[in-house]
Amino acid sequence: MGLQVSRRAALLGAGATFVAVSVCEPALADPVVLHVSTVAIFGAAPFYAAQAQGYFTAENLAVTTQDVQSGAVGVPALASGEFDIIYANTVSTILAIDRGIDLRIVMGGGTNGSKPPGNSALMKRRSDAIHTGKDLEGKIVGVNGVSGINWVLTRSWVKMTGGDPDKVKFLELSNASLIPAIKAGRIDAAYVVDPFMTIGVADAATESFAWPQSSVFAGGQNGLWVAMAQTVEQRPELVRAFVRAMRKGVLWVNANLGSDSYSKLVSGYTKIEPDLLAKMQMVPFGVSVSAAQIQPMVRLMRENGLLSADIDLRPKIFT
Repeated sequence: MGLQVSRRAALLGAGATFVAVSVCEPALADPVVLHVSTVAIFGAAPFYAAQAQGYFTAENLAVTTQDVQSGAVGVPALASGEFDIIYANTVSTILAIDRGIDLRIVMGGGTNGSKPPGNSALMKRRSDAIHTGKDLEGKIVGVNGVSGINWVLTRSWVKMTGGDPDKVKFLELSNASLIPAIKAGRIDAAYVVDPFMTIGVADAATESFAWPQSSVFAGGQNGLWVAMAQTVEQRPELVRAFVRAMRKGVLWVNANLGSDSYSKLVSGYTKIEPDLLAKMQMVPFGVSVSAAQIQPMVRLMRENGLLSADIDLRPKIFT
């Protein structure tokens, strides 16, 4: 005869099974808070994609975000413990290492192309006969930061194309002021980044004439995600979780370049109109960073007086 089980006994048994399963199920750990500083430029797109697509959440990270004006501002805040990871330009990162701040490079930003056009350029008035570095001698060139990465790239291009960079006067202006300054005659040329480069190209009064990124730093990384060595050594799994999420962000960005989803994402944090974004150069991102992509900048910085000795960046890359 088969065994008969009462409804009450069945419910009790089911309840016991539920309790047993509940007891055995491990509780999810609270998300780990990660303080990240970003710069609202195209190079940060994988970060914002990782945030929007839930890749950080999937790694059990609760990421707080704060925009800063530049990597030069972010590095001191990183060193003081205000942030765990920051986005900084390559020159600011190398200068900080040279000054004894023990940084580790955990991820790259956008990779420069090997030929023009790109998403930055030297620009001038259409009527002016400026084509080489030699033509810029005695001229005034606008950059967003003297001794910054665009200043280094411009001086290196001037030298590469037959000019003496010491005979060029550099004037520091905001990115938004560069095209108006060219048109007003305050400066003769400027290193202009997108979206302002695209605006300048569309203006009948100005034009691009050189692309230093691909000329003197082809395949290089202009931006880097960095952390303090102490963070990497004491919390390596936290940094690896960040990198895994960021790599997924890179893949999402590369798969969606030029799409409405990409335009909506970038427009959201840069405040650039989607119609303007659609006209810009879309450069794919790399999922990793190597010394070969950043070490050439050490040489360029030495040649332009920012460093007095070589720095081996290989030990500074987190693996």
